[in-house]
Amino acid sequence: MKKSKLEKSIQELAASVDGRVAVFIEWDEERVCLNAQEAFPSASLIKIPIMLEALRQEQVGQTDLNTCLGIPAEERVGGMGVLANLSSGIQLPLRDLVTLMIAISDNTATNLVIQKVTMEAVNQLAAGLGCQHTVLARKMMDTEAVRQGRDNYTSAQDIGLFLKEIITGDTLDSTRKEAAFQMMRQQQFHTKLPAYFLGELPPDASFAHKTGELAGIEHDAGILKIGDQYITMAVLTRDLADEAAGREFIAKVGKAVFDTFYQRD
Repeated sequence: MKKSKLEKSIQELAASVDGRVAVFIEWDEERVCLNAQEAFPSASLIKIPIMLEALRQEQVGQTDLNTCLGIPAEERVGGMGVLANLSSGIQLPLRDLVTLMIAISDNTATNLVIQKVTMEAVNQLAAGLGCQHTVLARKMMDTEAVRQGRDNYTSAQDIGLFLKEIITGDTLDSTRKEAAFQMMRQQQFHTKLPAYFLGELPPDASFAHKTGELAGIEHDAGILKIGDQYITMAVLTRDLADEAAGREFIAKVGKAVFDTFYQRD
């Protein structure tokens, strides 16, 4: 019943979008998919597997997330975030850089984390989880790499697999699963998936997510927890004629998922 209701809602919402969309929603053993295995430019959704790899490396003793790093001028980049504009002598623990990467999508923080955990390791993690469409090929704001044809990609299903690792996967232990969930709960941008339900969350519910955007691209992916149930969702768009309409589509998908699983009194 829930699956057929969601499938109908997603199809109707997608039909109104002038652009390409992909959706992946999973709960228990059920899935709703639309173009879920199609590769899209990842934008900042690529920061989800980077976070997972950083936590995995801490778990196995490969990386100490309490290590403090400086923010050298040559590593400061534009786009999202605040680190590029802070004092030259500032140092932050790697753990805080991961949090900034997720909570405010800080590109400078992201590049420092990538430098520490390595692109190769992130790609190995993705491959090991069966994420066939995910590749980290460049740092954030590397326009030269884009000109050379190197870019970051993922799919709605791959993002769903990364999110599932935070709930029931084998990559992280329970402590680091919870750390990943809490980092994503710190997300500061709520104009997409949770836009129409965040104010309705009951006391036993929470939503943890990560957004992404580039020109003509709007993404959001997250984990909705209601009581003991977890619902993962990833909505990707590209080639949008109207980015605001793309955000509205994602918000309506989020509301459709919430209304399907939240039983009001």
